[in-house]
Amino acid sequence: MFDSSFSFSKSGIKSSDSQYIRKIYLYKFNTPKRTYICEVELYDLEIYIIKFYDRKDKNNPYRFSKLTGDGIATRIIRTCLNVLSSIHKSSPSASFGFIGINSIHESLDNTKRYKLYSKISANLFGIGTFEHVYSDRYSVYFFANKCHSELEKYVNSCKHLFEKIYPTLELQ
Repeated sequence: MFDSSFSFSKSGIKSSDSQYIRKIYLYKFNTPKRTYICEVELYDLEIYIIKFYDRKDKNNPYRFSKLTGDGIATRIIRTCLNVLSSIHKSSPSASFGFIGINSIHESLDNTKRYKLYSKISANLFGIGTFEHVYSDRYSVYFFANKCHSELEKYVNSCKHLFEKIYPTLELQ
């Protein structure tokens, strides 16, 4: 079910106005009906957070909340995880995460995107390489790379970073 994906390509790098984001890597892939853009934000501590949307919604403020109804969500998500996997190959100490953005009229708590993303990614990013840190309440999942010599200190630094960015966030 989660083995099938689309081929993707790196399409550029853009800067960010955020004090927390160092740069944003852009990837794209095509499905039978659409072209998707993946934005992979690089934060301090070598943390990469992935987001994706239909290219036609690029300027839509709700681009991350929209659902297409094309019936290929698992292939799209697997493609995004393949993007992260490719980053991990070139940056073996990288850590990753995502926010399961709520759909319009859905609460932030344990969103349907979060449930699906965490199921797929927990299988792809195993506990041998990554410490899994998450918040069902805020639909956030984070994979802290276990290569860091002081893992607990690293995880706490990552939590602190994201709690500065998102003050209401409570990671477990």
